[in-house]
Amino acid sequence: MRDLKPQNIIVDQTSSGLSVHLIDFGSAAQSSQSSKNAIAVPLPEASLAYTSPEQTGRMNRSIDYRTDFYSLGVLLYELFAGALPFTSLDPIELVHSHIARVPTPPHQLVPAIPEPLSLLIMKLLAKAPEDRYQSAYGIRADLERCLTQWQTHRTIESFPLARHDHSTELRLSQKLYGRQTEVSALLEAYQRTQKGSGELLCLLGSAGVGKSALASELCKSVLRLGARVAQGRFERATQTVPYSALAQCFRDLCLQLLSEGAEELQAWRSALQTALGQNGRLITDLVPELEFVIGAQPALAQVGLSEAQNRFHLVVQSFLHVFATEDHPLVMVLDDLHCADSASLGLLQVVLTDPTRSHILVVGSYRSDEVDSAHPLSILLAALRQQATAPQKIEVEALKLSDVQQMLSELLNAKPDRIEPLAHVLHEKTHGNPFFVNQSLLSLHAEGLIRFDFSVESWQWNLPEIQARQVTDNVVTFTINKIRLLPEQTQRVLQLAACIGNQFDLELLTQLCELSTQDTASAVWDTVREGLCVPVEADARLLGRDHQGLAAELEVRVTYRFLHDRVQQAAYSLLPEAQRPTLHLRIARLLQQRSGGQIDDNDVFELANHLLPGSTELRDLDERQQAAKLHLRAGKRAKLSTAYQASARYLQAGVDLLPSESWDNQYDLIFDLSIELAESCYLSGKLAQAEALFEVMLPKLRSNMDHVRIAVLRIELYSTKGQMVNALKAGLDGLARFDVSFPMDPQQQIVALTQAVGEFKTLVGDRPISALAHLPDCEDPQQRLIQRLLLGACTPAFFLSPTLMSLLVMKLAMVSLRHGNTEFTSYAHISYAVIAGNMLGNYAEAYEFGQLGLALNKKFKNYALDCRMSGLFSGFINCYQRPLRSGLEYLQAGIKAGMETGDLIFVGYCCFHTVTHLLGAGEDLTSVSQEIERLLTVARRAREPFAIGALQLSQQMILNLTGQVGSRDSLSSRDFDEDKFIAAIKQTEFSTLLCWYYAVKLQLAYLYGSYDQARKWLHEAQAHIGGAMGLHFVTDLFFYSCLTLVAQGQSDQEQSPDGQLLSRMIQQLGAWASAFPKSYRHKYVLVLAEQARLRGSYSEAMDLFDQAIALSQQGEFFHHNAIASELCGRFLSKQGRSRLSSVYIRDAYYGFERWGASHKIAQLLEEYPSLQRDVLLNGARDPISPTVTTSSSLTTSGFLDLATVLHAAQSIASEIVLDRLLEQVLRLVAANAGAQRGFLLLDRDGALTIEASITVNPDMVQVGLGIPLEKSTELAHSIVQLVAHTREALVLSNASTDSRYATDPYVQSRKPKSLLCLALKVRGRLSGVLYLENNIAEDTFTAERIELLRLLSGQAATAVENAILYGRLKDVGDRLQKSNEELLRSNADLTQRTHELAAANERTQKEGAERVRIERDRANLQEEVIRIQSARLAEIAAPLIPITDEIMVLPLIGTMDTARAQQVIETVLDGAQHHRARVVILDITGMKHVDTNVASMLIRAAAALRLLGTQAVLTGIRAEIAQTLISLGVDLSGVVTRSTLQSGIAFAATRHGATSLAKLVKQKG
Repeated sequence: MRDLKPQNIIVDQTSSGLSVHLIDFGSAAQSSQSSKNAIAVPLPEASLAYTSPEQTGRMNRSIDYRTDFYSLGVLLYELFAGALPFTSLDPIELVHSHIARVPTPPHQLVPAIPEPLSLLIMKLLAKAPEDRYQSAYGIRADLERCLTQWQTHRTIESFPLARHDHSTELRLSQKLYGRQTEVSALLEAYQRTQKGSGELLCLLGSAGVGKSALASELCKSVLRLGARVAQGRFERATQTVPYSALAQCFRDLCLQLLSEGAEELQAWRSALQTALGQNGRLITDLVPELEFVIGAQPALAQVGLSEAQNRFHLVVQSFLHVFATEDHPLVMVLDDLHCADSASLGLLQVVLTDPTRSHILVVGSYRSDEVDSAHPLSILLAALRQQATAPQKIEVEALKLSDVQQMLSELLNAKPDRIEPLAHVLHEKTHGNPFFVNQSLLSLHAEGLIRFDFSVESWQWNLPEIQARQVTDNVVTFTINKIRLLPEQTQRVLQLAACIGNQFDLELLTQLCELSTQDTASAVWDTVREGLCVPVEADARLLGRDHQGLAAELEVRVTYRFLHDRVQQAAYSLLPEAQRPTLHLRIARLLQQRSGGQIDDNDVFELANHLLPGSTELRDLDERQQAAKLHLRAGKRAKLSTAYQASARYLQAGVDLLPSESWDNQYDLIFDLSIELAESCYLSGKLAQAEALFEVMLPKLRSNMDHVRIAVLRIELYSTKGQMVNALKAGLDGLARFDVSFPMDPQQQIVALTQAVGEFKTLVGDRPISALAHLPDCEDPQQRLIQRLLLGACTPAFFLSPTLMSLLVMKLAMVSLRHGNTEFTSYAHISYAVIAGNMLGNYAEAYEFGQLGLALNKKFKNYALDCRMSGLFSGFINCYQRPLRSGLEYLQAGIKAGMETGDLIFVGYCCFHTVTHLLGAGEDLTSVSQEIERLLTVARRAREPFAIGALQLSQQMILNLTGQVGSRDSLSSRDFDEDKFIAAIKQTEFSTLLCWYYAVKLQLAYLYGSYDQARKWLHEAQAHIGGAMGLHFVTDLFFYSCLTLVAQGQSDQEQSPDGQLLSRMIQQLGAWASAFPKSYRHKYVLVLAEQARLRGSYSEAMDLFDQAIALSQQGEFFHHNAIASELCGRFLSKQGRSRLSSVYIRDAYYGFERWGASHKIAQLLEEYPSLQRDVLLNGARDPISPTVTTSSSLTTSGFLDLATVLHAAQSIASEIVLDRLLEQVLRLVAANAGAQRGFLLLDRDGALTIEASITVNPDMVQVGLGIPLEKSTELAHSIVQLVAHTREALVLSNASTDSRYATDPYVQSRKPKSLLCLALKVRGRLSGVLYLENNIAEDTFTAERIELLRLLSGQAATAVENAILYGRLKDVGDRLQKSNEELLRSNADLTQRTHELAAANERTQKEGAERVRIERDRANLQEEVIRIQSARLAEIAAPLIPITDEIMVLPLIGTMDTARAQQVIETVLDGAQHHRARVVILDITGMKHVDTNVASMLIRAAAALRLLGTQAVLTGIRAEIAQTLISLGVDLSGVVTRSTLQSGIAFAATRHGATSLAKLVKQKG
């Protein structure tokens, strides 16, 4: 009836008794229409006292027959208690009471009322419909029992209410039946994820079998275990939209972050900014909500095609790594993988094969009957299996008969034996498919074949008719049959909705149907009632079949979605195929019309997807051109996300829309479409189609610019596919258009290169090389095109002809000198630097040109080249002019830049150079091994086989040197098979890697004295040295090769091949030694010493050995120092000088120990048994640190009295006292929203504080609280923070069951129900947050109430600002008045004191002289005390402690300022000079932190000590201090560092022969 009140009850007293009638059924609805979708109908004010909470229109609850039960409860309350439950005359207050207040039980008002009757009435008055009686039968049964007892005993004894109350609705359970095994398997997968795994778990089965329900159950379970859960669904309708489901997951994660507090959000912001680097735009374009967390992102650097794809993949991996942690594993649920686009599948493969993945579980569901062996998903799964990341599979099968029986038994509340026949029939007809079972039950109930019989108080069913009923086992067919039962107009509306998509809004559907809003809404409502569609927002319930007139009064913008994609598929299949293109075109036009021509990037795919099938209906040329432009936008956007197949589809549609004459009248458009299409085709594997497009385009091109674009694109495309010959031809053909050509004969190329170098030097002239950075920028478009082509052709030339590449580089450099610099010039100059050093031997010039290249690249901000510039400079140039360790900084920067730009090939080179530099510098092998592990992680993420192989080989070399392999001549270990490795390498084109392998084998063989093997390996290395020339490891290759040949008696004077080879290598060693003596002279001198030994020049040899030892010591090449000491010791031993020999052999031992080469040490001990008596055998070797280290925004009108709203707004605006204003605001919003409790939070200097609170029971408002949000436990922090960050309103029907907030401590403990949270904004700035709850019932707050609350809260926010300002002004005024009063009193006092002071002045003058004397004596005494204290403090601040006559320790504690730093330096220098110390240890273990002052002091102290001939050793470096020193850019290359003071003392002792002390230290360690 929905308007039950005394006025509508007619009682007629007749002779036969009372006759009761109900009247006024104008608001009534049939039960079929008043189920889920009934709406709140505007009622007369007189009816408000009897209105149910849901009937007020302010709760997000549907209205059904139970609304009348509430009204009945009000009638009974009034009848027995003599008063209404709520008696306010204010309509708003009355409505608020119905929603939020609990009335006083009748028996407490009138004690004569029996308590059981009172409780019956209170049950009728429950706020939530499900808490009331569920049937009139149950009410009648309890009332009759009360009446019987009263009539019999004049009292009513307590009894259980609602014992006979049964709902006639069939409420399907959300419980999972028969899935215990599957749920256990899911949880086991999550447990593996907790332990660090990263895997894909597939749920496969037919449609409707319950895959999504299983995934949902997993989400609920793991949320309680601390997981982060993100969910997305692929849909057929959006299959052309790249990454649709993944974007949903990423958006889910972002919204979770926005619910965090300010401090936590800042931590997330920092973590994401660090992880994404310069590439955050890639994710924010996909998920705009991320900008709320990390802010607006800069434009992306332009990179090549393969680099762009690499970059996108790496950024997504980095993004996910932020969320997937040990404490909070990441679970991503992706439904309907069979509908996934190819780009999403490709990205999933990258994520799931990422070697650094951990703590991530991807749960994907798909329909096994739709995925055959050729399906892209099958191909992905097969690829994962081949890469040792085989996905786990759970086949979700149909329910067993016993499962169906259990489900029916619980649903119909019947015993299993009674339910068994029905279960058997349903199981047979539905084959145990849960979807069919549920749908069949609903249909049988709707048809009356299953019904509740009150006479026997149980469910009954007609089994013969159910058996006779036909049920299909196909979801689509089942749904089609269901649709055909709908009215014809409803069927048509549903078909058109399916044409729009899985989600559709009422406005667009109404325009498409050409019906009224009311008719369209009514038709949609029929589909909702039948369970085919569901409303997305709460406003969807405002329109119904019975209230069409209401639609005209409302601004309706509501959205629906299909319950299941198969429902949309079924509805769409009923649409005649001939009509579909026209309809899609109409939809596209309506969308364009609604956007006003301004299509947002996020909506471009939706529009393009309708134009794809609708393009055939386009006739107007202008419209076809506009459609082609839209397809161009969609194609470019898809390509930016590396979704090349989708991109090609859009671009092809754009090309097809334009006529052939478009090359004449729409050149720019057809050219852009064609070149983008060719690129996308090539990258998606359609090579023939791309080539055909190029052939079509080339004759039609109008300008050299377009020819260059084609040529550069072809170079990139061919290079990406490894077709270097075609790539080089494309580049040379493009250059030929500008009359730029090169000889192809190798000999002619050498001649041309020599001429080019001479010409280049002439162009440079006498100008300083650094001055070339200041040349004007190139303004000539043609010359810029030439430079671009030259740079593009360098890549394939590098692989095919290094000489031709050098020619290209020289040409590029000369064009820059003649016409000005461009962003490509930097690469030319650094490449010339490689030529100048590697080919011409001019290392100083090479270094200057290398620096020039770096400066130019920085000037033009060509971030895309940073990685290769750093790799080339450090790998080929810097190492010949600066210490090896200085290049590590460039290499680390290069790796970072390469990972961000996707330049993964050069990332691999930078990793390789890093390791060869560390090994070449003689760094501690344990530290190098740790660095290799870190770099291996990088290389595996980059998927660079060259780098992975080189790093693995380097790691095996270290394992050999440290004695962790089987034998000294092998690299094989448990996890590495040397034979298989080298066989695989020989199948590749990695000649540099082969050279490195042979260099490693040569070095090991020489170190262990296997000279025959070493000679074999040096010849192998020489055969593959071509691609490695210029790299630093070649210097070691030459060094060990020379030592090997001399060790076997080879002289460089012989004319044999080896003699000539030795001569050339010694000559090259001498050239390197001259270029940078600090790094190379010791190698050259050691080879000369060995030659002198071979010649018998013993005195010369001894001098040279000592020189080599001293030089390697100065350069800190301790491994080479050990080799020199060993060779000198052996030389002396053969001379019979065994005592002196033992000294050198012992030094060799110490050197190899310092290096960490335990395998070599073992060999020395075997060869020299007496060595054991001379060395430190006890204790562990000191490790040396490595050098490097739902919301809603809804519109509705509601049914409130406008005058009341205006009065409320006026009340708010008129109040200026803050406390009274806050109370006023809370009472108004609570009353209008139906809140039971609430809080008002204000923004105080960026932090939210709770300023006021309200409760209904008891009725109380508290103001002036000033409680910081983070210190309160009375509300859900995550929800408040989310609203504060997004500035969007949030309405929750039941917060305690919303998985998004399941981890919030308040939600976990208090389990709030209805919740509303709203941001208060003033002039676009966050002013505060309004937080409301109603814990009596769910769905209390309607989304449509938000607009009213926005109005009230907006005015309240402004009023609060004014009140705060008023309060501040009042405080200032009060203080000013108080100051004035004090000033007046002070003036009066001053007059009186003037007279007193005159009298006192005379006395003061007498006392003054005496005070001066006393003060002077006190000052002198104080100065003396300060002087003594300062001296004592200075001694304490820098205590220099002598350990031996030659070793001193300066322990530093506390903090360091400028004065103390100077004191430390003076103390160190004075002490070192006075004691003639050889080593001073600066121990910073006790320093609280290290900043610029401390770092500067350490560097200055070390430098000053070196001038005195004293070595500085820095100890006590913790991990965090090491990070600080690196971040400050501190260069400690001249300072020996150790982790502990003990290890520093041990180093100093062993270094300077203090054996007894070293033993003592190790023993006490």
